[in-house]
Amino acid sequence: MNNKYKPRILDKLLQNKMNSVGGILILGPKDIGKTWMGQNFTKSQIYFKQNETTLQQVKLDNSIALNGKFPRLIDEWQLYPWIMNAVITNIGFINKNNLYILTGSSTPNEKSIKNLHSGAGRIARLMLRPLTLFEMNLSNKRVNFRDLFANKKKNITFIGGLKLQDYINVILKGGWPRNYFLDVSTACDNMIDYVENICEVDLQELDSPPNPSKMKDIMSAIARNIGTQAEIKTMAKEARISRLNTVSNYMEQLTKIFILDELKPWKTHIRSSVRIRQSPKWYFVDPCIAVACLHLTYEKLWNDFNAFGFYFESLAIKELRVYADALGGKVYFYKDTTDLEIDAIVETRNGWAAFEIKLGDDKGIEKGIKNLKRFKEKIHDFKNNKPTSFNIITAGQHAYTTEDGINIIPLSHLYID
Repeated sequence: MNNKYKPRILDKLLQNKMNSVGGILILGPKDIGKTWMGQNFTKSQIYFKQNETTLQQVKLDNSIALNGKFPRLIDEWQLYPWIMNAVITNIGFINKNNLYILTGSSTPNEKSIKNLHSGAGRIARLMLRPLTLFEMNLSNKRVNFRDLFANKKKNITFIGGLKLQDYINVILKGGWPRNYFLDVSTACDNMIDYVENICEVDLQELDSPPNPSKMKDIMSAIARNIGTQAEIKTMAKEARISRLNTVSNYMEQLTKIFILDELKPWKTHIRSSVRIRQSPKWYFVDPCIAVACLHLTYEKLWNDFNAFGFYFESLAIKELRVYADALGGKVYFYKDTTDLEIDAIVETRNGWAAFEIKLGDDKGIEKGIKNLKRFKEKIHDFKNNKPTSFNIITAGQHAYTTEDGINIIPLSHLYID
């Protein structure tokens, strides 16, 4: 273990996975802390990107990467994708758990993965996302996310946490570990450079590298339509690109390097006449990327609460994804043909919980409560998949439970044990 390592929410999940399979593949965007996490849980390491000579040696003799004290870290494995087959074979030969951790900030090129073993039964996957408020020590730890999925219900009532101004700074700064100790202005500059590098460097390593200028235009179009069901033709029009296929391909490339996240519609698993709108929503892995694409500032967000609301929703979705991962769950959204929309449905093995996301003004909370009540009336036949809680995530400071049993929870009150 590394004494300087800053604990992550998914540490416990990683350890559990290591105890049950031979290898773990830690995925996530560049510079998010995957290598740092891998180092903390391994006794020996090899780094493909730091030493070209080492990479060439491994291509000639895989044992150079495979042999060492276990568990062993293989960093940026996608630079030599065939090492995955060697790792999986070695796991089968040794027949033990807790042997390898592999990290990567992109998926290998399509030509490279055609003959790769899936790793089923031997390799588990873990997606590492940007730091949450809890991991950045910005949560007052009043509402345990785990409790929202417990059978025993209890009312909540707390006051405190971040203010609206603080949330704007969090959105601007983002959850990248390297930005943790920086001021907001410097962190924003870092993320603008990060977007430039995505377009000019990282994506150029793919089989069919995109035009950097067009990619920037598409990323800006996504940023303007964050968290909506905007169609590809809308993105294409805003990015001034005539071919819809180009936009789809570029969005897929952003997904391959874990920068763009698809939020899928929830399948209700019920006998119901409710018709669901099937188009996905799109979010960047952190709202600070959207902010960097559009060069937004504190003043612009403070003076445009409509835009602020969309980026706060994006922040909340990012946080919910991390908490859901810790419980082995997934995040979806709900929208039917009557335009009833629920911002997030977190589904776990123990049931599911519904979340509306509002800035926290009385009108917004009232609308959220109304939506959740309508939702409960529509989704009434739950079979064996029962709801555990109905919640509204806010940017306010007052946490409480309404008479209808709906939890009003400031985002900065959430944590998980």
